[in-house]
Amino acid sequence: MASAFSVENARAQFPALAKDQIFGDNAGGSQVLGTVAKSISEYLVNNNVQLGASYRTSKISTQTFDKAYKVAADYINADVGEIVIAPSTTQAFRNLAAALKLKAGDEVILSEVDHESNIDPWLHYATLAGATVKWWAPSDRLNPKLDAVTLRSLLTPNTRFVACTHASNILGSIHDIKAFADVVHEVPGALLCVDGVAYAPHRAIDVKVIGADFYAFSWYKVYGPHISLLYGSFKAQEHLQSLGHYFNPSGTLMDKLELAAASYELTQAIMPLVEYFGENPKQTWAGITQHEEALQKHLLDFLKSHPDVCIRGDASSAASVRVPTVSFTVKGRSSQSVVEGVEAQSIAGIRWGHFFSKRLAEKILGLGEDGVVRLTYNHCDNRLPDPHTKYTGFQQIHNPNRKWPNQVLTKPPVWLSTDLRDGNQSLINPLTIEQKWEYFQMLVEIGYTEIEVCFPAASQVEFDFTRRLIETPNIVPDTVRLRGLSPTREDFLARTVAALRGAKRASVCTYICVSDKQLKYQGFTREKALEQAVRSVRYLRSITKDDPESAAVTDWTMAFGLESYNEADHHYAVQITEAVKEAWEPTVEDPLVVVLATSTEVATPNVFADQVETFRAALSDPEKISISIHTHNDRGCGVAAAELGMLAGADMVEGCLFGNGERAGNVDLVTLALNLYSRGIHPGLDFSKLYEIKRKYEKLTGLIISQRMPYTGEFALQAFSGSHQNIIRKGIAQRVEAAEKGIRPIWDIPYLPLDPEDLGIPLDTIIRVNSQSGKAAATWILNRRWGLDIPVELQVNFGGRVQMMCEALAREISHQEVINLFIASYALTPSEKHDSASNIGSISVTSDGTLQTVVGMINPADSFAIRIDGTGPDIASAVVRGLHFMKDVNAVAKIHHTQQLSERFDGKFCVLATCVEGDKTTWGYFIDENEENAQAMSVVSASLHMYRRKLSTLPLKKQNTMTKIATASVSQTAATA
Repeated sequence: MASAFSVENARAQFPALAKDQIFGDNAGGSQVLGTVAKSISEYLVNNNVQLGASYRTSKISTQTFDKAYKVAADYINADVGEIVIAPSTTQAFRNLAAALKLKAGDEVILSEVDHESNIDPWLHYATLAGATVKWWAPSDRLNPKLDAVTLRSLLTPNTRFVACTHASNILGSIHDIKAFADVVHEVPGALLCVDGVAYAPHRAIDVKVIGADFYAFSWYKVYGPHISLLYGSFKAQEHLQSLGHYFNPSGTLMDKLELAAASYELTQAIMPLVEYFGENPKQTWAGITQHEEALQKHLLDFLKSHPDVCIRGDASSAASVRVPTVSFTVKGRSSQSVVEGVEAQSIAGIRWGHFFSKRLAEKILGLGEDGVVRLTYNHCDNRLPDPHTKYTGFQQIHNPNRKWPNQVLTKPPVWLSTDLRDGNQSLINPLTIEQKWEYFQMLVEIGYTEIEVCFPAASQVEFDFTRRLIETPNIVPDTVRLRGLSPTREDFLARTVAALRGAKRASVCTYICVSDKQLKYQGFTREKALEQAVRSVRYLRSITKDDPESAAVTDWTMAFGLESYNEADHHYAVQITEAVKEAWEPTVEDPLVVVLATSTEVATPNVFADQVETFRAALSDPEKISISIHTHNDRGCGVAAAELGMLAGADMVEGCLFGNGERAGNVDLVTLALNLYSRGIHPGLDFSKLYEIKRKYEKLTGLIISQRMPYTGEFALQAFSGSHQNIIRKGIAQRVEAAEKGIRPIWDIPYLPLDPEDLGIPLDTIIRVNSQSGKAAATWILNRRWGLDIPVELQVNFGGRVQMMCEALAREISHQEVINLFIASYALTPSEKHDSASNIGSISVTSDGTLQTVVGMINPADSFAIRIDGTGPDIASAVVRGLHFMKDVNAVAKIHHTQQLSERFDGKFCVLATCVEGDKTTWGYFIDENEENAQAMSVVSASLHMYRRKLSTLPLKKQNTMTKIATASVSQTAATA
């Protein structure tokens, strides 16, 4: 096996995994490698003789046996004299207990967390010897794990032997054996024995690192032959008496504890097993651990999502905490019935019971004989059933003359919100009447005129809410039609009509399944379904539009839903629609709405478009039919299917805000509408306050919208990438320039499908700053916050500082943190108060027409006082010549940029300057209402940063000297001024 782990390569080496069976009982025994099985067979055929003889075949067999022992010892980093191969771990521990010379007064520490094989032998021989048994109990019975602190409290000078498990065979919890060993060995002569059976299939074992005196595991749970290995350090062996024959020297653990020779054919099969882990076992085990961690996370996350499931032990999926042995119980169900239910509905093999850890199950977990349901993964588990044996492809539609690919959307559909019905039924906690009331008003404010409000036959709340809407004046606008949903049952239809009675505009949508598979499971035939549909529609007609009293008050329309239309026979769907149309008798002015529902999305969107187009083409009176589409998102294509369905001729789209609905949700009406809006088609809906709608939606439903949801998600209209930010910044800047000229260009900013401000999202929020951001982010923030446009050279310098800060903090930084960094990097004084020069000293700039003179005294908050007295051809050179700490510096200053800032700064000027010495450049800025003062002070800032930079490269002692000289110079100058 290659050293880099691959689950596909691993599975190929286990012949049993080709069976139509998922093995979930790996803690009870794993499947065997093909190479191991082959090795056993070949040995029995070619080398099955007694060892130790002088003839050729016996010599070969003996050498093979000895080599296998050496390979087994190397596998756990032990000496060959420190291991013995036994028939099972249980037998190995029993032999060890018999050899351990316990005596009266000795103390043995055991734990009820363990498998019985690591309890009963010590309990038995301690009783025989008159030794005392102490019980090491977990401190937390809900998550029963042993700890070193409790262990230390049990130790005395009489402690002789401590037994524990490395990983629980029920809970999967991993114990810190190294810590336990260190504690046990504080007592001279005390020994630690560890059961590694549940640990060994999932991790590499190094007995020297682990530190236990005795350690055992079973090879047949590590993909190999049905034997075990017991390790005992040479030092620990001094405490054992030999169980071997009197004439057999007692030099090794094998001599002491191997009562009969180990199985030759099984022992030699250890070699191909160890070879399986490759030339770099450490790397292979790292890959196995990572893969198993992902498997156990998937399982634990699934179990946590079911409130009636109780995970026994630690619910963490971290590989440092557990191995992938997971046990649980289900409220109101026996563990046996859960297992039987799983096996009846799948090819998985799992188990229930106490798994020989009965003390743990009963005394600690408080469970009865039924125990737990246990599922154990190993590294070969990573498959779904073969698709070609379980699933079929979707039906193909013969539509050679399809027209929809050449169509272009030019107008929005009629929108129907089913949030209060389809969306509501999908919530963990359905909306209360008051929540529905608030949600309905939100839908009306957005602009929906078709709103499905109820399934009255299902709930009194649905009925009462609908009545409250209708009976409360001025709540339902005259433009809004209320829809109620009902299956094709006369009693349910009557209840629905009663709920809607009195509404100005109302619609009843009645539906029936039309796919053969649903008809089959419901015990219907096509004929029976058609008959029921027609009978129900006639009844509905009689109590709505044909009832004079009802029709006088309410404008009744009907929608007929073809449940699972996308999986139905095309001809049957048309046939039942024609029959319903005849029963309802629609007109061109008052058409029948036929809902084509992808109740479960099973095909690509183009297939649905073909289904919509061929359906419309097959109708006898298409002008009397309005096609509504109700797409779902099971394959992630709900929006695409709806858009292609509209191209194919759909008139109405049904869905929910933000894609709420059963399973993966209905089509997201927000995304659909804004897709149209971003292409210049007004959807007729108002999402100009999208984040307010989002907050209200999350408050009412308890759902959280994904950060990557189109348009609405936190990150949907934001940029982290430096290259993306740069082009967005430039594009926005050009739009601002165009607007100042009275031009309104088409929106074409890359990476932003529409203007965030159209949705009420400030442009300031679209740029995020992390280690992937470049200079563009910093430049954008300074422009948006201060109105400052910094030169390209400073963009590069400051962009590098921003990136270093993100990397140092290992996180995103805020816009304010960017501003703070700019101030700290280039300001004369570390404050964002933008005080004038007069607030930190006095300065004057004069000119004789040829030369500039700068004189003043400045007191930066974080530095010594600075006196300026210099003359030069320009302000920059005058400042440099006038700074006492720059006299011995061959530096040149330059004013790069002067700009009047935004209103926030009351029209003050910001000046950016550099100080250059050789290949070193520092920047500085200053903000002041006087432009000349700002220029002078910006040069002071740049020069001071150059001085500090030079100072920071000197040894500390020299730094202190330089600072004293500079300070003294200022004091002396001030005194003589």
